[in-house]
Amino acid sequence: MMRILKHELTMWWIEAVRIVWQSANRTLLRAASAVITLAVMLSCVVSNATLGSDDTAIADPSSSFREVIDAWARWESGWEKRSHHYQIRIEEDRSVDPQRRVRVVRVCKRAGKFAVSSVKAEDDITTVLIQNPSYAARIVKAGAGPWRLTGLAKRTDEKYQEFVNQQFRADFVGQVLRFHTNLWETLRKGDWEVRSAERKVESGRRVRRFDVKLTKAGMEATHLLRLIVVVSEEHALLPVQVSIVHREGTDLVITFTGWAVTPQGLAWQKRREELGPLALQKMGGDVARWGWSESRCDVRHISRRFDKDEAYLSYYGLPEPEGVRTRGYRLWIFLGVGIALLAISAILVAKRRA
Repeated sequence: MMRILKHELTMWWIEAVRIVWQSANRTLLRAASAVITLAVMLSCVVSNATLGSDDTAIADPSSSFREVIDAWARWESGWEKRSHHYQIRIEEDRSVDPQRRVRVVRVCKRAGKFAVSSVKAEDDITTVLIQNPSYAARIVKAGAGPWRLTGLAKRTDEKYQEFVNQQFRADFVGQVLRFHTNLWETLRKGDWEVRSAERKVESGRRVRRFDVKLTKAGMEATHLLRLIVVVSEEHALLPVQVSIVHREGTDLVITFTGWAVTPQGLAWQKRREELGPLALQKMGGDVARWGWSESRCDVRHISRRFDKDEAYLSYYGLPEPEGVRTRGYRLWIFLGVGIALLAISAILVAKRRA
């Protein structure tokens, strides 16, 4: 009987120990789970605090925006200072009528004071803008027809610079970013004030966002009211998105995606231009009334120099302006003088031998 009682007590004690052990394990597991949960929550808080530190206001908005303008200006001046020439190629699809899409190819080659920019559309109309040290001109042809001169300004003319600014957008900001010339000049002059500026993280990218209001002089020059400019800190402060608000209360949104910056040049995969929310609201959301454009761009240095004779009217079978001599004309003079000198040298050598 005593053996049975001892056995029962032993079994009861073992069961009690097992229950206590399981309870202790559950408690430990719960405690460990609580500790892990708390650690995860703390890490989230720290992460949010870290992201929040990136999403902060910029201490000196004007200086930061001026840094962006200077960066764009360096891109523009940098091409001409390089030893090699550069070429810009833009392929653009645009639509004014929702039922009709037009393909346009733009190619610009520049070397110092010489530049050639051609625009060819699907309607087989080709426009070429040329610039050389003596003048700038615009010529047009349809299909395989002859070239026609449609614009000319000599460097000595008062309206020469105005003609170049309006007709010949061969600069970096005008041709690549495709901002209006007056807007770029306004930004460079400083006819603006930054209302707010902040650093943000958007889609994993570090960007700066500026809310810029134009001054009275800037509004008169551009007919614009304000800009929302977002630039990428990872791609040399190049624009990610620019929202342009007009004085009449409409807006235009320009978005850049796929920037690639290399020692040979740069490119973007897509630039889309479309109406913004203010304009759509004013139009009642009728998107079909508005055209859009999408384009791709490639900017690169070319080791082979393009023929500068392309920057003269005579290259296209048109007469040169009065008093202008082409590089080709001077080349023939040098060749003629060289041949004459060789002939004289040959005659002198022959006389000495005789």
